[in-house]
Amino acid sequence: MIRITDYKEKYIQLEKENDDVYLIRWDYEDDKEINPETGEESESPLGTWTYERLYYTPSIDVIQNMILSYMNNQIDNEILYDFVWNDHHVWLSTENQFNYKTAYDLAVQTNGASLPVTFKFGTSANPTYHKFETLEDLSDFYLKATKFVLDTLQKGWDRKDSIDWSKYSINKGTKDDPIVYVSGMTLELGKYYIEDGITYMCHKDSNTLIKGKLKDYVDTYVTINN
Repeated sequence: MIRITDYKEKYIQLEKENDDVYLIRWDYEDDKEINPETGEESESPLGTWTYERLYYTPSIDVIQNMILSYMNNQIDNEILYDFVWNDHHVWLSTENQFNYKTAYDLAVQTNGASLPVTFKFGTSANPTYHKFETLEDLSDFYLKATKFVLDTLQKGWDRKDSIDWSKYSINKGTKDDPIVYVSGMTLELGKYYIEDGITYMCHKDSNTLIKGKLKDYVDTYVTINN
């Protein structure tokens, strides 16, 4: 997987280069141009995204797993490395999160009698230490760390839920080559979709991502066409 910056018009989620060679692109971000004199930002013709070249014809499941695995890894790394408390960089590994919760719960249960407790922050190369002597200080740290984890997870879920998987279909959407439907697609008028062995024809653009089973949208957006 490679992260590149290129002209925006080159960002096509699924591109067939030649027989059985596909470019899969995702995680697009606009670039900004910064005026060196004023520091003001302006629109750039460039964008940044991640891509993978596959030397076979991928199914939608393969594409989903690849992109979601990448995004899950991003979320894990943000949680692990990006939290800062009172200028301390805090490594929020699963083990550390458990240790912080244990210390916090015990301090709450004993009304602070279990304190002080000292935690090592920073990195192995540049460690820092903080001694928590009051329940107020420990609560501030623990509750902010917990909020950071929950907020990061929520942002990750929002990013994943916003993906339009219809952009990654290798099928033409004809009756003979229906699009393999997965939850999180935009339905297009006149195109055919297949799910659980049942073929559907879209009779109305959804104009929004469809979640859940396609059978739940019979009459609203699709009709059964077996």
